[in-house]
Amino acid sequence: MPVNKQRGQRIKQLMKKHGLTREDLASETGYSLSLITKARNGEEFKTDFQSALCQVLKTTPDYLNGYTSQSSDIAEVLIELERVNDPHISQSILTLLRKY
Repeated sequence: MPVNKQRGQRIKQLMKKHGLTREDLASETGYSLSLITKARNGEEFKTDFQSALCQVLKTTPDYLNGYTSQSSDIAEVLIELERVNDPHISQSILTLLRKY
């Protein structure tokens, strides 16, 4: 299987940024600990797993795969939305973001 060390490094960095262990990431994505370990080592994985990773790590596939050098601004907005106490405001903003 091909190895993408940059992607593995980005996964590790994002896990650290969000204070997540391998066990936390496995629990939050619903995937096995062994798959999390393989991803952290840069091994290939399927799109559905990538989507789950991006959601939990609050990033984009483009950043994760090395197509962009920074996690998107939208991902940063999503992080900030977690701090909003009004679910109606959060949902409205999320709906707008999904249109773009």
